[in-house]
Amino acid sequence: MLVSLTAVERYWRRLGFTPGVIDSMQLWSLQRDQARRAAPRPLVFLGASRTLFGIDLPTARAMLPGWQPLMLALNGRYPLAALRDLAEDDAFRGTIVLDIDSRGLARSNHAAQVPYVRYYHDQWSPSWRWHRQFLNHWQGRLALGNPDLAIVRVLQRRAAGQPRPELPTHTTAPDRDSRLDFSRVDAAVLAAGFERGLRDALQVDPPPPVAQWQADLAELPGLIARIRQRGGDVIFYTPPVSGAQDTLAEAAFPRTTYWNPLMARLGVHAVIGNDIPALRAIPLPDTSHMDAHDKPAYTRALLQTLIDRGALRIRIESGTHQKQ
Repeated sequence: MLVSLTAVERYWRRLGFTPGVIDSMQLWSLQRDQARRAAPRPLVFLGASRTLFGIDLPTARAMLPGWQPLMLALNGRYPLAALRDLAEDDAFRGTIVLDIDSRGLARSNHAAQVPYVRYYHDQWSPSWRWHRQFLNHWQGRLALGNPDLAIVRVLQRRAAGQPRPELPTHTTAPDRDSRLDFSRVDAAVLAAGFERGLRDALQVDPPPPVAQWQADLAELPGLIARIRQRGGDVIFYTPPVSGAQDTLAEAAFPRTTYWNPLMARLGVHAVIGNDIPALRAIPLPDTSHMDAHDKPAYTRALLQTLIDRGALRIRIESGTHQKQ
């Protein structure tokens, strides 16, 4: 049996498949657990794919000793449900970097992360925690840890006349630090797909009138206040985009009528990535995301911007940054 498994593992590796953790609700829940710990102080990254594939957690940890950077962003899902969940959790005393834009604040996107929040509260348990930790070890060491490469799945695909799986375009670490490899995709095709997707989304859910958009966010000041009462904060951040992603979003939700008045009323630190030259300079091959090798520079530039603006407070102690 061991000889057979070894042979199958070598086969997949020769084809370019490598060990890698598979993201899931359970992996997200492991990080959600960490957000309830008091020390080190949690720095939670909430958002969608631009944060999931943009923030480099090792760089964040190196820049902010004394903090615990946590990745709770979810690909394709705006984060207001997770923000509400953390605000309502009295054990959470950290700071949130909230990756969101005006469209993400529209009511049609408020429940995008609800399935993950519900799973965490309704199904997550010590036994599932142990199971997910075991999977992290298994998947992190063997390509066969990927369910798509399991022998039963291979036989099912063969019987159905399906091709073998394509090489993954991204990798995930046990802490959900995730990396995109643009050498394995056609960035122009992706960019065109994102443009079509955004156009379609704006037709299905057109921008609401400003007054309605603001009314639908009536709970937001209270959520922020609850987090601040426990010593935390919420930093609003819109990652840089380019091309049609930028022009379509601005045309649909003009910053001067949607974003700016809301941020002023909330009294929060709010950063637009395209306004920061160091962030705007990071290449976005598909107009939305960056390649893995640009993540550290992007993360350093973002965190330094937040530090310089007083959104993240640090002090120098014994030659290193410490939280204040």
